[in-house]
Amino acid sequence: TSPVTSFLLRKASAISDEEFIQLRDFIYAKCGIWIDEKRKYLIQNRFEGRVAKLGMKTFTEYLKFLQYDANRDKELPFVFELITTNETSFFRDQKQLDAFTDHILMPVLAQQRAKNRFELSIWSAGCSSGEEPYTLAMILAEKLGPELRKWRISIQGCDISLPMLANAKSGVYSDYAFKTT
Repeated sequence: TSPVTSFLLRKASAISDEEFIQLRDFIYAKCGIWIDEKRKYLIQNRFEGRVAKLGMKTFTEYLKFLQYDANRDKELPFVFELITTNETSFFRDQKQLDAFTDHILMPVLAQQRAKNRFELSIWSAGCSSGEEPYTLAMILAEKLGPELRKWRISIQGCDISLPMLANAKSGVYSDYAFKTT
């Protein structure tokens, strides 16, 4: 086989239970994402190519790299990309949006009106490429109508995926993002 074919066929060894637990715990400590034991296959599938690309044969080598290598911080964005799904669209999960609107948003708006404080701050954690914060802005525009002009509203989105945040900042979306609208 050619060197290219050999490289493409090379994979890291299967992740052991102990390696999985160590990697899972490392990921949790770095970003708060918990991966259940039932999803060991997910870690194996998503990380084996990265481990091989770095020239490592085992997940233990990769774990040591993540823990002790001088360049370990440069690897974190790759780890975050591999563990995040980044599945999103505008108005995704309508039941959740309805619950937020009915049980949180509308009561908070009423409280703010009663105080004559037309201010609102919303934090969209794990916003991926931004469809969720934009969806919240659209819901607010619909619920407040012309009254929106009176309000000072801040919607902050954050995510651990730098490429997804770049997409959110650009505000350019494919047809797929509108699949639930």
